[in-house]
Amino acid sequence: MKFISFTALVLMSCMGSSSDAGNATGWRGDATGRYLSANPPLSWSKTNNVVWNTKLLHFSNATPLLLKNRLLVCEEPSTLICLDASNGQILWQKTNTYAEVLSPAEIEQAKQVYTNLSANPKTHGVTGFSSPSPVTDGQRVYAVFGNGVAVCYDLDGTRVWGRLVERSTHDWGHSASPVLVGKTMLVHVLKMTALDLATGKTLWATESPAGWGTSVAAKIGDVDVVITPKGDILRISDGVKLARSVSKLDYCAPVLEGNKVYFVENGGKAIRLPAAEIEPVKVETLWQTKMAADRYYASPVLFKDRLYAVHQKGNFSILDAVSGTILSEQKLNLGGTFYPSVTLAGHYLFVSSDTGETVVFDLDDGCKEVARNQLEPFRSSPVFEGARLYIRTLGGVYCIGR
Repeated sequence: MKFISFTALVLMSCMGSSSDAGNATGWRGDATGRYLSANPPLSWSKTNNVVWNTKLLHFSNATPLLLKNRLLVCEEPSTLICLDASNGQILWQKTNTYAEVLSPAEIEQAKQVYTNLSANPKTHGVTGFSSPSPVTDGQRVYAVFGNGVAVCYDLDGTRVWGRLVERSTHDWGHSASPVLVGKTMLVHVLKMTALDLATGKTLWATESPAGWGTSVAAKIGDVDVVITPKGDILRISDGVKLARSVSKLDYCAPVLEGNKVYFVENGGKAIRLPAAEIEPVKVETLWQTKMAADRYYASPVLFKDRLYAVHQKGNFSILDAVSGTILSEQKLNLGGTFYPSVTLAGHYLFVSSDTGETVVFDLDDGCKEVARNQLEPFRSSPVFEGARLYIRTLGGVYCIGR
C-alpha cells in the first residue's frame, strides 16, 4: 500500500445474496459488490465516456448510494450530499456536526461522557471521518460519520433524526458502514448498537470487537443475525451474542452466499451457518487456506463458485469457493494501494487502486484482462446501474456511461 499504516484498512470498508444494484441498500450495493444486470462501458478516462463530473470540496471514501434517481455521497468531515444522478447537479447537502445535530441538552449530556467533545475523535488523514457509506430502506437515507453521529434524512434533505451513538477511540478512526435489517439500523463503533429506524433510539448495545470492515446481515433458519468481521454472530432482535470469533478479519468484510460465509484475508476461511438457531450457535468450517500474506483492505467478490480477492499491494487471487484451493495469483501493476473493493458488473470484474487506475477482466473468457482505465485517485468502491457506473474520487464524483 501507499500508506503502510493501519489506517488504510478504514477505507475499504470505506467494507448477501445474489441480487444486484436494483436492491441496493448501501455499501457495495447489497454488500456483495455484484451488479449482475449492469452493462457499463469497459473503457474510460477523465475525458472519455464521461457523462458528467461534479467537483466537490473535500474527499470521502464512502461508496455512493443510488436511490430513485438520486446519488448520495459523503464529504469530509460530516457532510451528506444528494446529487441528481442524471446530471450530477447538487440537490442538497447537509453537515452533521455535534452543534448542528444535537440539542443543547444533548450536548451537555455528552460532555459528561466525552470531556473533549469540542474536538472530533482521532483519525488518520487517509481515513478521515466520512468513510462509512450511507444506506437506505428505499424511503429515507441513513448515515454514520467518524465523529460518532448517526442521522436520518428524507429524500428532500430534511433531517428526521440525529444523535451521537458513541465515539471511536482508535487512532486510525472509524470506517464500518451501518447495516439495515427490517426496522433496525446497526452501528458498530465500539459496541454493536441497534437503533430504531423511525426514531434513532437505542434498542440494544452489545460488546463486540469492532473492525474497519462492515458487518453482514444473514439468517439462521428464520432468525435475523448479523456477522461481524471479527466473527461474532449477534441476534438482531435483542443483541444476544450467539457465537463469538468464528473467524477474524482486520480490514475487509465477510462475504455471504446463502448459509455460507467467506472470510478472506491473509488466510481464507469458509463456514456454514446451521439450519436453525440453537444457542450457542455452532458453525461448520468448510475449508481454510493460506493466501499471499499482506493486508486485504479490499473486500472480495464471489461469483459462480469463485472468490476474487486482491491485497493492498496488488496481488490478485482467484479461489475455488467450494474447496478453498487457490486457482491462480498474479501481480496487478497499478501502483498505489488497493483500497477499493473488487466489484462485478455483468460478467466483468473491476479491480482498482487508489491511483485511480482500474483493470477490467472478462470472467466469461477465463478472467482475461480486457481494459485498463485511468481516472482521478479514489479509494471508494464503484457503483453500477444499467449502462453507467459512478465513482466517488477524492475530488468529486464521476458518472461514466455510454
